[in-house]
Amino acid sequence: DRPVKTGDLKYGVNFFGHRANLPAFYIRLAQETGAVARIAYGMPQKDGKFRFDCSAPIGFENYQDPAENSIRNLEKVVTYLEKIIRAEPAMWAMFHPVWPDVYKLIDPDLLR
Repeated sequence: DRPVKTGDLKYGVNFFGHRANLPAFYIRLAQETGAVARIAYGMPQKDGKFRFDCSAPIGFENYQDPAENSIRNLEKVVTYLEKIIRAEPAMWAMFHPVWPDVYKLIDPDLLR
């Protein structure tokens, strides 16, 4: 579900003001099963411990167009994620580049 090459951008969701490659499989899964999603995360505390928390339930809307369905529902999730990440940016990591513009900085061969 996550494109790895720049030309494979599938959903182009706005994430921190830039088009981003983010997976949307969990949105389809939630919609197909009638489930809601929650974002779970841990936040470091001043005493060195982590506080684990989660978002309120995130329900997804159904749109006729499959691409619009993924994009608009994914935007609900990333809007919440941005708030969490801004609070502790050093605690966030992705295993694949999120923004296509950084591919050329990481591995020029990914641009092919």
